[in-house]
Amino acid sequence: MATGARKGVHVHTSGTTGTALHLILSRECRQREYAFQDLHRSWSGIERGDSVATIAGHPVVPTGVMHPPFWRRNAAANQTSSLRCISPDLRCLPTSRSCVVSAPRLIHGYPSALYLVPRSASSPVRKGFAHWPCTVTPRPCSTGSALPIERAFACKVFNEYGNIEMTANIVECERGQLHVKNEYSLIEFLRADGTRAAPGEYARIVTTGYWNDATPLVRYDTGDMAVPSGLSCECGRPGPLVEEILGRQDDIFVRPTGAWLGG
Repeated sequence: MATGARKGVHVHTSGTTGTALHLILSRECRQREYAFQDLHRSWSGIERGDSVATIAGHPVVPTGVMHPPFWRRNAAANQTSSLRCISPDLRCLPTSRSCVVSAPRLIHGYPSALYLVPRSASSPVRKGFAHWPCTVTPRPCSTGSALPIERAFACKVFNEYGNIEMTANIVECERGQLHVKNEYSLIEFLRADGTRAAPGEYARIVTTGYWNDATPLVRYDTGDMAVPSGLSCECGRPGPLVEEILGRQDDIFVRPTGAWLGG
């Protein structure tokens, strides 16, 4: 076991394409992840310390808790985190407090969850503050989900692709282009036969992480798809671009009470 493993955090993938992978993330790897996150957020004017609402599926409360609130406060990061379920009348919607009432500078989460927030609100969502909806694999945000979110919140959606294994970082700039961060990891876009995909082709995302000495992953097949681009961006930032990130479908259960419950 590497030295970093003794100080690391045990995590596992979702296992949506097979058996979940268990691995250890070193402390240094997680620190660099937060640094890249702060860098990306700075592209839209978000600074460290700005208020954040995370609307995702992380288990922030014990699974046995069946009544709201389903959100928790992370004072160190100035963050309110949820989401367990969404009810049409907001009774089970933690974002009614964390996002609509407190008006954070940044809203971050899965598009599958962000898309449901304005649909569930009985009153108009507050507008005019700098939202930051971004995404985490395995629920990449495609154009089909980003545009309704932008209309509902009257804001610019900045897409972000990453994974819990911390081997990929593809982020959107203010010009709407998806940038591959080569300083974060090595990302290969491959055809089904393992050869390098050409610009405009559908390709598998295969990654090699640079930072996690606790569980190194070399040429790791994420199970996700993307379309690489051969163009450059007007923003002037270096590195390759991606035309589109293609994710996986995400099912939502509708309970007899009308509440929406994600996987």
